Amino acid sequence: MSKKMGGTVSPTEITALREKLGMSQSLFAMVIGVSKKTVKSWEMGTDKPDDAAIRLITIMQNDPEFSEKYEQAKKGLK
Repeated sequence: MSKKMGGTVSPTEITALREKLGMSQSLFAMVIGVSKKTVKSWEMGTDKPDDAAIRLITIMQNDPEFSEKYEQAKKGLK
């Protein structure tokens, strides 16, 4: 699932990453900084993430500790 910075991310990869992290489309959208509708269109393949979103998604894919960091941050919000 690793991609180079500035590359592309497929709809399948976006869905797989979101599900791996246990995020709803709404939460994933909030983390990336887009709307739920945008995430849905990426996952359906009707639209593609812009360069900034691709960079964030790539970081999330390639950082083996991202999931752990996300879980720690989530616990801190409770």
